[in-house]
Amino acid sequence: MLQYGSALVGRRHNASDRRDERDCCFIVNNHVCVLRNILAASHSDELYIVYSTYKKVEALFDTPVSSTDVGIYAISELSTDFLFAIFDNGWHSE
Repeated sequence: MLQYGSALVGRRHNASDRRDERDCCFIVNNHVCVLRNILAASHSDELYIVYSTYKKVEALFDTPVSSTDVGIYAISELSTDFLFAIFDNGWHSE
């Protein structure tokens, strides 16, 4: 098993597990997540993304449209649970 500090997600988004960087949030299955770790099995090209989700996700504003319609959320109460997803040209949560 290999461990990485960051991974390129899509063409431009670099997800990082560094806590001092603002770019450690992403979305898996419509849940706002915080990246905890990036792992890869040495025998495959799959990346395993370890993450936590937020318990409270709300709209930041409602006018003129809900912020959630454009992907903007007010988030709080980070879960202490760890989940993982496999990234192989798309997210597949387990």
